[in-house]
Formats: sequence, C-alpha cells, structure tokens
Amino acid sequence: DYWIVKLDKLGSIEWQKSLGGSGDYEISYSVQPTEDNGYIIVGYSNSNDGDVTGNHGGDGDFWIVKLWGDRACATWSMESSGVATSETGPISAETELLSPGTAPPYMYIFGYGDNGQRLWQTGGWQGGPPDNERYVQFNLSPDSGNILTITDVSFDYSDFLLGTDFHTLFFEVRYSVDNWQTYTSLGSGEYLGSTVQNFHVSIEEDINQGETFSLRIFPYAPEHEGAVPSYATHSNVEICGQFTPVLS
Repeated sequence: DYWIVKLDKLGSIEWQKSLGGSGDYEISYSVQPTEDNGYIIVGYSNSNDGDVTGNHGGDGDFWIVKLWGDRACATWSMESSGVATSETGPISAETELLSPGTAPPYMYIFGYGDNGQRLWQTGGWQGGPPDNERYVQFNLSPDSGNILTITDVSFDYSDFLLGTDFHTLFFEVRYSVDNWQTYTSLGSGEYLGSTVQNFHVSIEEDINQGETFSLRIFPYAPEHEGAVPSYATHSNVEICGQFTPVLS
C-alpha cells in the first residue's frame, strides 16, 4: 500500500492514511503539495480493487492519487433546483429540504429567477412570528474517516426585485448538530426588493464522522403581506470548513 504520513514541525503525526488494494504491491515515487493544501501522490500499482480502479492489466499501471486539502465547501446555487451544485473535499451535501409549515397556508417554491429560488406562502405571507416548521434546510456531513470543523455559513437573499422595499419579509437562521434536539441561532435579516444582500457568519463547530451539520432558514412576515407579492429568495448557499483525517 501507499502509506502517507503528515507530520507537524516537531515530528509528531498529525494524520496518516493507507491507500491501495489486494494486489502484490503499491509503490509511491513522489509526493507533491497542491494549491488547495492537499497532496498528489504518483506511483505504481498492480491492484484493481480497494482504492485502486481502472487498472489495465499486465504487471501494473501508474497510479496517481489526489488527497484533498484541508478546506471543504458545499454550495447550493439555487438557480434551478435545490441540489448541491458543488462539493469540495471529503464531504457529502444533501439536496435542500423544504418544510412548508405547521398548518395552511403552506410555504412552497414559487419558482426560480435571476436571483435564485423564490419561496412564497399560499395566498400571501400571513402575519406572525417565525413558524418552527416553516423553513428550508441544508445538510452537510464529513465522509467516513474525517472530522469537519464548520467555519463559515453564507447565502445571498432578496425579495421580489422591483426596486422598492416593502419591508414585508424577514428571516431567522439556525443550525444544529444533533438532529435538532438543540440548535444555535446564527442571526436574522430582512429580504429587500431593491438589492441582493449577503448573509455571512463565522463559527467554529466540530462535526465528527457520522454526524451532520444542519442549517435552517426560517422566512416569516411579522404582518400580513400587502397587495404586492413578496418572495423569500435565496441563492449561493455555502457551508465551508476545515477537515482533519481521523488517525488510523
């Protein structure tokens, strides 16, 4: 197998990883750092299972392995669906989940525009505080063998872009790491029709292998919506962090 060991400046092991298959040998010749703080390993293998795929037979093939840097990010562009459009690093991002609310009128996806996914409430937004069952949710988990420390949460948001602010819609942002047995508030904001704004919060939250970081955005209208439709619009939802391989 390839055996890759990362040492700190004092020579202590930060992490180590074994890569290979059931063949007779994997021999690495060179390890080079990459711009994303990762590594690329070049060598030779005669395996065709385990971590090795695409062997062409014979005595073996050259085998090139890319190890991710320590930065991991997931992005949901929200241009045409709630599917995660980008994943960088050893992470798994789920498709957006929409919870319509405790009771009618329910929130639903009105469609997609230039500024992202538009949410509306049937018959117009009803006045009241945030409904704990009316939200959109974004989940992110580290792949097996890694710990992920969430450092940044951000998204773009706006109302129906008519150049006028009707001060109808607001939101709260929360996250949980224990399947919503408990949660932490990240802040709040107001959807404006005159500009697209950006919500960004820096945090430090460790997500162990087998756990999930779950982000929820709760749109609400303190008072009943007027004659002009207001849309809670989101795009470029991004959850980023640093990952650390689990010592093995």
